Amino acid sequence: MNESTSDKAVDLSIIVACYDAEKYLPRVIQSIFQQKTKYTYEIIVIDDYSQDNSWAVLQQIQSKFPDHVRIYQSSQNCGSARAAMFEIRPKANGQYIAYIDADDLWYTDQKIEKQLNFLNQNPDYIACTHPTYVHAEPGVKAPDTKLYGHYGINEWDMEFSAKHLHNMYCHISSYIFRNIFKQDDGFYMSEPFSYTVFMGDVCLPALYFKDGGKVKWLPEVMSIYSYTGQGRWTRKTPADQKLTMMFMLLSMDLVTDKKYTPYYQVKYNAHAQEYIEQFDGDPRFAMFPNVPLEDIAKIEMKDRMMQFYSYYE
Repeated sequence: MNESTSDKAVDLSIIVACYDAEKYLPRVIQSIFQQKTKYTYEIIVIDDYSQDNSWAVLQQIQSKFPDHVRIYQSSQNCGSARAAMFEIRPKANGQYIAYIDADDLWYTDQKIEKQLNFLNQNPDYIACTHPTYVHAEPGVKAPDTKLYGHYGINEWDMEFSAKHLHNMYCHISSYIFRNIFKQDDGFYMSEPFSYTVFMGDVCLPALYFKDGGKVKWLPEVMSIYSYTGQGRWTRKTPADQKLTMMFMLLSMDLVTDKKYTPYYQVKYNAHAQEYIEQFDGDPRFAMFPNVPLEDIAKIEMKDRMMQFYSYYE
């Protein structure tokens, strides 16, 4: 890999999201450094005020690779390292951008080369993705799914994604995006990205291709999701998960300018019915009255989200 400083343009910016991941950090960094590619890249690690030894480990890594790795730590816990990016605003210099959590890793040394080759040769595509292995850490009950993103559908756009949503789920470690939110004074994304509900693997890709462009799927497995049982989603109760899914659909409708309301309405209604049947004793149920999605979309997004999280937390 060629040298990369905070002011030098590179082909790819790699954002590593870290929280209490001291034992995984050397592994994920090594999986990036093993890449065999002609493309230049920088590694930007965002630590969301970890309570373990993560920051010390990151300082050691940066001292070994000062021209390749930049590290940042939020002044307080923001709920996710991607949310912490709004406090830190690191400068992502890449023409392209990738995200990976510190406990996951890239599986093949050809990931950057293959995905960037495709994106360079096909400017009408906004992103490139692939399947991801699901690996349960020792002592953790393995999930039923062993492979994410193995659909055999070669490409799709925002409408197709909205229609099928979770049937088209690809893990965030599999994506490389065009860095359409790049700014000279630091990393930027549209306002919805700053809210915690948009940090997930379903919402983040939509923010990149909601305004146009296709997603290319490559059939080779090139990343590994480490299932630790301690992720933000897996720690939620079933009621919490259902509430999050319902609110995510409302928010996605707003983010996509209500272009796909019928698709989100069907999914929202299904989740709402399940929630009524299973969790109507939960006091937070009052947050989701039987209101048509198109009416909810008229509510200003930030106020709705802040109202939701004042109950949710």
